[in-house]
Amino acid sequence: RHLRGPAAGVAALLVSACGDGGSPGTEPPPSSNVSVTVRNNSFAPATARVLVNGTVTWTWAAGAVDHNVSFTGGPMPLPANSSNRMTGTHSVTFTEPGTYNYTCTLHPGMDGSVVVTP
Repeated sequence: RHLRGPAAGVAALLVSACGDGGSPGTEPPPSSNVSVTVRNNSFAPATARVLVNGTVTWTWAAGAVDHNVSFTGGPMPLPANSSNRMTGTHSVTFTEPGTYNYTCTLHPGMDGSVVVTP
C-alpha cells in the first residue's frame, strides 16, 4: 500500500529520523567533535554528547540576534563563557566527565547541556 498526501511526508520523515533500525529520538553516541548551532531562542542540539578531551563548537546561525553561552553548572572549574555576539563561534574542550549546563543569559529558557563521557 502506498501512502499519499501528508501521511507520505510523515512516513518519509520517520524513515529519515530513524535511519536503519533506530527509533525516533535516539541520542547520537558521543564523539570527539560536536557542533551546536546557536539559533534565535534555541541551541541545536539542546544536549551535546562529547568524549573526554573532545571539543564542542557553538556556531551562531545567520540572522541570530545577540546570544551567549554561559555555563551554570557542572564539574569545576566551569568552562569559559562566550561573549554576547550575533556571529562567529565559541569552542570548549572538555577534560572532565560530567554534565555541564549552560544558558543564554539574554534569553530566559534558552538552555542547553553538554554530557561528557569517558
